[in-house]
Amino acid sequence: MCRRSTVSSRKGDQVLVMSVEPGFGGQTFMPIALETLRQLDATRDPDTTLAVDGGIGPTTIGDAYRAGARVFVAGSSVFDRPDYTEAISELKATASDPGGGLSHSSCPLSH
Repeated sequence: MCRRSTVSSRKGDQVLVMSVEPGFGGQTFMPIALETLRQLDATRDPDTTLAVDGGIGPTTIGDAYRAGARVFVAGSSVFDRPDYTEAISELKATASDPGGGLSHSSCPLSH
């Protein structure tokens, strides 16, 4: 279910945006989360980090980064692969290519 609302984050260390309906893995990323991230990014305290959880994979991580997310919860796109290290490296590479948004030096994904 998609919900529209005005959001803001002025205080707090981190705000987590759910980009799927919570409950089970492997769901499709809900694009409305990008608007939520943009709104939060525009109103957040500079010390507040935006995180996104759900549907994060090679095709969505760049958009989430450009919308303001700096922490990514990537479950199925990592754990459904036989080689976790390779999956994480693919996410980093996808996010760090032109238009992807991340540089390896600032990438919060680790293995």
